Amino acid sequence: MKRLARIAAGLLVVGLAAFGCASSQMDSGWTTLFDGRNLNGWYKVGDAKENSPLMITTNFSLSYFIVRGEVENSKVASWLAVMDNEGLSVLTAWAAGKFTASRIAQFIADSGVEKNIKHKELIIPGYVAILSGALEEKLPGWKITVGPREANGLPSFLKARA
Repeated sequence: MKRLARIAAGLLVVGLAAFGCASSQMDSGWTTLFDGRNLNGWYKVGDAKENSPLMITTNFSLSYFIVRGEVENSKVASWLAVMDNEGLSVLTAWAAGKFTASRIAQFIADSGVEKNIKHKELIIPGYVAILSGALEEKLPGWKITVGPREANGLPSFLKARA
């Protein structure tokens, strides 16, 4: 039983190292509003420039790391806005009223990301396409583009736009 407990503890440490500590991911030169407790802010993926696409997701760590990985795989330099939703996934946060057009618009306005981009286009996850109309009302002058439903569709989506 003690051996099993040691193995479980070791697996927990490995798991926390891989997924639990996002601060180690911040050392790659990304521009960030990282507050030390959770992922919240906007991140430069690759050599993002002022015309690079801007996407948004929630701060559910698995969502963030999967989306970031797929954007990196696309080889299309991009900006990734990561909104604090108490660690909920996109659909869960939307269902809980924590990933709404009003909250997203406020987050974009408060984030300062507009200082780093020339365009006003925000790519939202396909599963919350229903927010696109309300977002265009809440973010006047912005174009809201509905992205793929699943993160694995991001590389082909981004490459087709490049």
